[in-house]
Amino acid sequence: MDYSQLRIGAHLTLIGILKDFGVFTVSPEKPLATGVSAAFFPRGQGHPIGLQVHDMAAFAESDRDGNIRRPQRHTYLHMTRVLKPGIVVAIEPGLHFIDMLLKEVKKNGHASSVD
Repeated sequence: MDYSQLRIGAHLTLIGILKDFGVFTVSPEKPLATGVSAAFFPRGQGHPIGLQVHDMAAFAESDRDGNIRRPQRHTYLHMTRVLKPGIVVAIEPGLHFIDMLLKEVKKNGHASSVD
């Protein structure tokens, strides 16, 4: 499974919960498309576990070479790799309210998406 698809699903779930609590004022697709949801969920849902706690293979395109870059709007992600049997991933999502990231939301013209 493509880890980025898991990330999108996690963002949509988070957006739905935050909308239920009145944090988001727009449809779930808008914070995802504009990157606003990343302000609350900057690191995604976890990271791989390997020889190091945050395994360097987290961005590998394959077992041999290559690199899958972080998406532009998700620069804090710990992993971009396609998941395969045998890859172990820590699941540790975090909901964050970080002033610096919320200021970026406002600066980028998306303040009306958030209450």
